[in-house]
This record gives sequence, C-alpha cells and structure tokens, in this order.
Amino acid sequence: MPLKIIQFKVNRRRNAHNLLQKTADEKEAGILAIQEPNINMIKDNPVWIKDLDNDTAILCRNKKYGIVKHTRGHGYITLNFGKWSLINCYFSPNKSLQDFKIYFDTVIEQARMSPNFVIAGDLNAKSTLWNSRYTAPRGDYIAEWMSTLNKQYRKYANLLQRQTSLIYRCHSILARDGR
Repeated sequence: MPLKIIQFKVNRRRNAHNLLQKTADEKEAGILAIQEPNINMIKDNPVWIKDLDNDTAILCRNKKYGIVKHTRGHGYITLNFGKWSLINCYFSPNKSLQDFKIYFDTVIEQARMSPNFVIAGDLNAKSTLWNSRYTAPRGDYIAEWMSTLNKQYRKYANLLQRQTSLIYRCHSILARDGR
C-alpha cells in the first residue's frame, strides 16, 4: 500500500482536528501534516511532532515508515525517512517579505539535505503557477527558486500541487524526486 499524506490547515480549531482524524481513518492516511494546529490538542501530546512555535505539526500514524530523525525549527518540521524527507511549513501572512525570504531559504536548506523531498504546508505565498488568482512577491520568490530546478521537476511539482489542492484542500506543496 502506498504512503498517503494528508496536509491540512486546521486554523486552531478543535473540530477541524476531529474531522481530520476521521478523514485520515477513512483515507487510510499514514502521515498527517497540519498548519495552525489547535494548541490544546497537540501541546502535551507526545505523538505529535511540533515545530518550535506550535504553528505546524506532524503525526506519523505508523512506525513502519521509519523516521530516521526529525528537525524542529520556527515554523517548520523536517522528518527524514532515510531516502526522502518531508518538510511541513507554516509562515504567517502578517510577516514581512524579507522575513519570508530568510524563512524560505532555511526551508530550502532543509530540503537540500535529502535527495528526495516533499515540502508541504501553508506558506501564504500566492502565484498563478499554483492556481491562485494573482501572484504576490512571496509566490514570485518560490517560483524563482523553482525555475532553478530541472524542467521535469517543475512540471511534477505543479501537477502535484494542483491534484493535492483539489483532493485535500492543500495550500502549498512542492516535491522533488531525486532519480
């Protein structure tokens, strides 16, 4: 059975957590990556891996996936599974573009540590490349980074984002297959 990841922005709502758990059971999802979790539901719960600010969290529902290590930062978590990594992110829309650039560069450094990676989350970065109505400076910054990657990857990342957005209502997802 393939690994299924659900990425979802909870908006700090308890009922959204409950709905996510039910959906994960129905979809047989192995990993839940959430943004803006309900603090009371994750704070003292050891099964959730949380970032340093409690703005993003990951639940690995099956130990067979073999997390080698995890890294927690401000607004991101990286899970390393050996041959690939999952980076779950959240960046507030209230912070400056300069802060975003510093943050996103940190996330990219995390991604570069793995030959294969998935970046999922809510970066509050709009771009018509991932079906936003308009492109904002944060979206331009991510698109500029994507343009440095090979053409096959850019096509794959855009396709993944569109499909994931429709199915799981994701906000942002980027992935690289290191083959």
